[in-house]
Amino acid sequence: MHKQGDRWKSMLSFAFNMNLSSGIFARKGGTGFNGVVEELKKLTTRVSHVLPVSDDGGSTAEIVRVLGGPAVGDIRSRCLRLSDQSTTEALAVRTLLGHRLPLDAQKAKFECIGNFFFAGARIFFQSLDAAIFLFSRVSQIPTESLVLPVISTNDRLTLGCELWDGTIIRGQNEISHPTNGSMEPINKSNSLVPTLPSRIKRVFYMSSEGSNLLHEVFPPANPTVLEQLKSVDCIIFAMGSLFTSICPSLVLLGIGEIVSSRSCPKVLLLNGTHDRETSGFTAACFVTAITDALNRTYGGPHNCLQNRPSQYINTIFVPKDGQIPLDIDSLAAQGIFDVELLDITFVLVKDGFENCFYISEAARDRRKIQLRFSIQPLSFKHVSINTPKGRRKHWSVHEMSSEFVLRCITCRILQGVMDYSAITEMALVTNWRLIFAALLVLEMWASATARTLPDASMIERHEQWMAQYGRAYKDDVEKAKRFKIFKENVEYIQSFNEAGARPYKLAVNKFADLTNEEFQASRNGYKMGSYGKSSKVSSFRYANVTAVPASMDWRQKGAVTGVKDQGQCGCCWAFSAVAATEGINQLTTGKLISLSEQELVDCDTSQDEGCNGGLMDNAFEFIISNGGITTESNYPYEGVDGTCNSKKESSYAAKITGYEDVPANSESALLKAVANQPVSVAIDASGSDFQFYTSGVFTGQCGTELDHGVTAVGYGKTSDGTKYWLVKNSWGTSWGENGYIRMQRDVDAAEGLCGIAMQASYPTA
Repeated sequence: MHKQGDRWKSMLSFAFNMNLSSGIFARKGGTGFNGVVEELKKLTTRVSHVLPVSDDGGSTAEIVRVLGGPAVGDIRSRCLRLSDQSTTEALAVRTLLGHRLPLDAQKAKFECIGNFFFAGARIFFQSLDAAIFLFSRVSQIPTESLVLPVISTNDRLTLGCELWDGTIIRGQNEISHPTNGSMEPINKSNSLVPTLPSRIKRVFYMSSEGSNLLHEVFPPANPTVLEQLKSVDCIIFAMGSLFTSICPSLVLLGIGEIVSSRSCPKVLLLNGTHDRETSGFTAACFVTAITDALNRTYGGPHNCLQNRPSQYINTIFVPKDGQIPLDIDSLAAQGIFDVELLDITFVLVKDGFENCFYISEAARDRRKIQLRFSIQPLSFKHVSINTPKGRRKHWSVHEMSSEFVLRCITCRILQGVMDYSAITEMALVTNWRLIFAALLVLEMWASATARTLPDASMIERHEQWMAQYGRAYKDDVEKAKRFKIFKENVEYIQSFNEAGARPYKLAVNKFADLTNEEFQASRNGYKMGSYGKSSKVSSFRYANVTAVPASMDWRQKGAVTGVKDQGQCGCCWAFSAVAATEGINQLTTGKLISLSEQELVDCDTSQDEGCNGGLMDNAFEFIISNGGITTESNYPYEGVDGTCNSKKESSYAAKITGYEDVPANSESALLKAVANQPVSVAIDASGSDFQFYTSGVFTGQCGTELDHGVTAVGYGKTSDGTKYWLVKNSWGTSWGENGYIRMQRDVDAAEGLCGIAMQASYPTA
């Protein structure tokens, strides 16, 4: 953690050196941000540090077990980092409060003296805030530095999380680093911690004795936290455990409302590595999780917000050597265009030899440049550059220390907005202190944030895209062909978004080098035709339903597995049928099980045609006649037509007794069905807008030539009153809204938008 904190020092210094009187609001729990705190307090002490509160926290779990109350380890750790150490007395106090007792499970379990001090003060005063105040005075923390528990309570609250497979995990330790009841200290090494069975959907608070969603509680946020949020000049989402350190401070009523309303820098310091909670996450996944937490997307239905990611985060700082993939296009689709990569190498030699400084590798290898020039023991007094628009800019500057310059160099210089070849002239004065990088910031801030697409050449964009998606071409002829298609698609996406005529956005995704015809051929495999003709189809069981909820999201009910990817196999029909079957199985048995699409591709061949297409109704008939369907783990997806494995096929994990067709051309009938279970639907997904859809309510022009099977897993209404269907697709999470699309509901056409109400059906059990 210390090394990761060091990586951020220069970036944070840049962010806050410009206005040291500004108040800063840092949301973070755990130790991930501690390495930055030491550097940050050199710049300003006007910082509010907000930390989560639970009764199962890391180093103080044993104290909590014996003495009760909330965990205090993270708060103690932050207070110590902020404490004074300028005098012998202050350093002695800090050393004492930070001292750990021997590693003996029967005596102290490697416990910290400060934890005992904190816990005792809380018990004595019956107030967590009072304990923090006392600790702050003893350790001589500056009065303007605030350490705030996000929940001001003396009660025990337990942190819980819900996984996408429906699993509920109780307790912070069990979520992030389970100990299996061991009395040994918690080992946070990722290599020793078992992976989660499914990704985390959300975190929430539950009563101290709770074990499931029925015990969820909604504590109020600390009023001081809300007050500080309204007045600070910068909000930081600091690195650390995403779901047990950051999100618990965001899911409370009032937090999202205030953060979204503030027009100030809102900075995400991205983690350098994955952990148990974020395995496989990209930078955009972090943004989505934070947005969902602030919107309380999966919380109480009456308290949900629908703010965009860019209303919560407008800048991301990324460590150069970090392991979190930086998906620039996905971030741009979320409205985040300011991504700062820490990429600094600085060499200063004072003994008369050549002094050099160079910067290399732009964000996501956007452009590979290496600037290297000689710097004698001098400093720059004037800098003149040519901007991308050909206008010369001049600055006169004050002399600053080399330490300041080191802090000021940021990835803004590397984003391709300004080329180093534009530097035309430097007037030098006799002082070795270096100045230079900070002078480019103002020009680039305006340029970088004003552009919808990064200002790099189209060839570079294509190379970046190829690297991002692992695309390789057989020869230069094929590459030239694909580049031409890519360029046309990018230009179309850019012009569409700039026009702003629709309530949805498009983005460059993994289909960007395909023509629309190629895209349809490789992805859409619904065989429109024999719908509703089977004798097995019974009447519509929801015909007499008179009242339905105003909104529905079967993901929140635990009836939807994670988004899958059919690849270049046209078996969308299998994914749609399986998703609907997974839903009814969960509603019937209480178990959410990921079922096998590959079994349908390989074995359901009497009427369906595997990767060449099929029908959801035929798939339902196969599952019924076969006696059930096996799990995805037992019969994993291959993405190609294969030979039926009868041994794997016979291991049934879920069964259905029948299926029913929703009355055709009736969105009201479809609404009744979706209000009661996930429903297989067919749509016309042939258009380019569908190919590149990334966010918003899709209202695009489309026909009724049904060619794609998907699953309706909910419905709702936006803040402006637009009604929509929530549809699960099978093109992976990089497409659309993390694999989903919201399609306009209650349109004038009886068939529904893109024919969604024409051929809908669902399994029964």
